[in-house]
Amino acid sequence: MTDAVDINAYWGGWPYWPVTVRTPADLLTLLDANGIQYAAMSSLKAVFVDCVAGNADLATLSAASGGRVLPYLVVNPLCEAEAVALVDGAAQGPFVGFSLFPMHHGYSLDEDLPALAHLLDRAAAWGWPVLVPLRLAMHFWLPVLPLASIVRLAERHPGVTVILGAVNYESRAARAALRRLPNLYVELSADAQIDAVTDYVAAGPDRVLLGTGLVLQQPAPALAKVHAADLSPAVHAAILRGNAARLLRLPGE
Repeated sequence: MTDAVDINAYWGGWPYWPVTVRTPADLLTLLDANGIQYAAMSSLKAVFVDCVAGNADLATLSAASGGRVLPYLVVNPLCEAEAVALVDGAAQGPFVGFSLFPMHHGYSLDEDLPALAHLLDRAAAWGWPVLVPLRLAMHFWLPVLPLASIVRLAERHPGVTVILGAVNYESRAARAALRRLPNLYVELSADAQIDAVTDYVAAGPDRVLLGTGLVLQQPAPALAKVHAADLSPAVHAAILRGNAARLLRLPGE
């Protein structure tokens, strides 16, 4: 059955190793093989090269996928005029949320940046989630964003839904923040601890999300974590689909 929703996926190439999934057909084959109906995606071109071109590429991919790719808008708040224009134009496109990459764009979430404030205001007004990955994928030498900076962002903006992405060693602190902040969610793409899923469920079952990190990681391990966890059928279904479907306001959910 193809009905899971992946809340943290990527599209494009990057500097570290070759990406083999390069065409819309390749992507749809990968999604189908892993039972994923929708993938919420960030553009790697926008992370590493050009936000305008990367977001445009992702919008094109969304159309080519028949709407199965749900694009996040990636902006760099240091490019203020460009970022504000991208945010203001996003409501007219296929985008479903925002994703932020301070460790690659060279800013801190604690900085007073007008374009970041504008994005967060729009996220609150539109009900869009803001995904902030700690790392792009689980690899020891990739840059890591301090979890505490994301938690502070969620604390300062209680009306914004913030998704902790690619948590690993930081899972204990992530669970504590999840218990305390109702606007905070967590996805599972990088957490490989044996009890990771059940520990997060104990902290907030309606705010745990399937994330795979594809195309940078194979999606099967993330799905296996959920399938192997000791969960009720309702919680299992919520993590694979229901929580994300509600958050992204998918049609018919």
